[in-house]
Amino acid sequence: MIEIYYVVALSMGITNTYKKKIYKALIPLLSFITVIVLNIFNALVFDGDMQEAIKEAVIVGGITIGIFNAGDVTGKVINKKPPIT
Repeated sequence: MIEIYYVVALSMGITNTYKKKIYKALIPLLSFITVIVLNIFNALVFDGDMQEAIKEAVIVGGITIGIFNAGDVTGKVINKKPPIT
């Protein structure tokens, strides 16, 4: 099987491709689902253990949700204008 980190990188690339075309709140969910689907496909193609592939994908898919949410929060903090005093 291909390492899960490569699957995550591909998933984030796919998600970023569709980022401007879907509702902003659905982007982390799309990334999560994409990681799971790609890792299941990975297990099917390379004769991996299906349960292990799903378990890894759910764990790492949760991390991708955090990555997208952290990016949004960071962007909001950086773009925040200081109060006028």
